[in-house]
Amino acid sequence: MGPHKEDRRTYILQKATDIFLNNGYERTSMDEVNECIGCSKATLYKYFCSKQELFMNVIDHAVHTYTQAIINTTAQLQNREIDC
Repeated sequence: MGPHKEDRRTYILQKATDIFLNNGYERTSMDEVNECIGCSKATLYKYFCSKQELFMNVIDHAVHTYTQAIINTTAQLQNREIDC
């Protein structure tokens, strides 16, 4: 995937995260996600073939993002301890 496609995928995941958090899984539809991101249905389904796949990717993206933040923060704290 090129940078543009990855940026679009990340944008979709971020918007979908907000919708799932606000509405829950059951009350979220692919149509609603599509409306929020402002692209064609074909584009959304190009990245995620179903609501379940989108949701699983939202979870994976969140876990990866927060894990990376924890790793970075831990490294910064360790570097501060070394400098003391």
